[in-house]
Amino acid sequence: MGLVWQLVAVTAIALIGGRGIAAVHEDNPWLTLVPGVLTAVLAVFGYGWVVRRTERRPAADVAGRGAGAALGVGTLIGLAVFGLVILPLATNGYYGINGRGSTTGAVGLVGFMAAAVAKTTRTSAFTLWRPQAVGEWQFWRSVPK
Repeated sequence: MGLVWQLVAVTAIALIGGRGIAAVHEDNPWLTLVPGVLTAVLAVFGYGWVVRRTERRPAADVAGRGAGAALGVGTLIGLAVFGLVILPLATNGYYGINGRGSTTGAVGLVGFMAAAVAKTTRTSAFTLWRPQAVGEWQFWRSVPK
């Protein structure tokens, strides 16, 4: 049942944030960055809050300690996965870049992506994948006391 509450909490934050992004998207693409990043931050804090309530343990996967290094590693992994997706498309002629495009549109897209990534990775990957990958004993051993 804890997983359901975690999904509900983070999805609710993402839906509200998505409405905020949609509200400012047409007016000023630079403003899209603000609700996107705010939604990402709120999703992480919301997830941590609901994990502490439902699982009665510290939310070690969203702890502040080591967050900078984890952000760097996650960014590198994300760029690598993005490259692995785009590479076959580009080499087969299904992907191309025509011109530089809009800088403001790219900044707005970064804000939107921050919200989407925070929602999906924190909820699904850490909740469903981590205990099975390292084993229950090792997982609970890694949680700070």
